[in-house]
Amino acid sequence: MKMLVEIIHRSLKNIRWRRRRSPFLAKHGYSYDVVMVMKVYEAEEKLTRDQMRFTHEEIILRLHNAELETELFFSVQHDELYIKIRIPWERLKFWADKIDYKVSSYFMLLFYAAFN
Repeated sequence: MKMLVEIIHRSLKNIRWRRRRSPFLAKHGYSYDVVMVMKVYEAEEKLTRDQMRFTHEEIILRLHNAELETELFFSVQHDELYIKIRIPWERLKFWADKIDYKVSSYFMLLFYAAFN
């Protein structure tokens, strides 16, 4: 078993990691805004009142109710849950306009070049 683990670790070191291309990334030029990392507890672990109240499921439901987009995955060891969060592009544009968010002309040129 130990030998198998060593072989896997050696093969992982040789992998060239790259960002996964998604239609959203190709269209808008960004992927996710924030990543939350949450510990995964064993079934027999004693949880606090707040941990029982704000479960992974509860937090994800609240994010979806706020109309945020999420993507979930576990760490390799399955001891952490990663929640990637982003605001939809149209909503981001709406709120930037609503608060009169100033963007430098350089970024405006980049956006214009990317989306026209």
